[in-house]
Amino acid sequence: LSSGYFACLDSRNNRSFLERYHSRFGETPPPANAFGQSCYEGIYCLLALAEAAGDLTVPSVVGGLGRTRQKNTARGCDAPKVAGERQQIHLAAVDGIELTMIR
Repeated sequence: LSSGYFACLDSRNNRSFLERYHSRFGETPPPANAFGQSCYEGIYCLLALAEAAGDLTVPSVVGGLGRTRQKNTARGCDAPKVAGERQQIHLAAVDGIELTMIR
């Protein structure tokens, strides 16, 4: 399988994301998946762009793409990402009902 996000990613960012997710929704919430992770990162991407721009006007926000560091991400890379840059795609193998990360 390939995806921009798997809940089994072993990274500081993902562990932090899952800790907040389980704190908010309990020990048996709906599974963390690429759809929820994308919404989470989208909100934090917009927040970083708006904070850097000082407002929410479209030209100001778009002007920060490719230059603004995004603080919160659930992806596997621990380094802060630049808003609007390409993101890593991960590969996993199905192992029964679990996923095993390949890359």
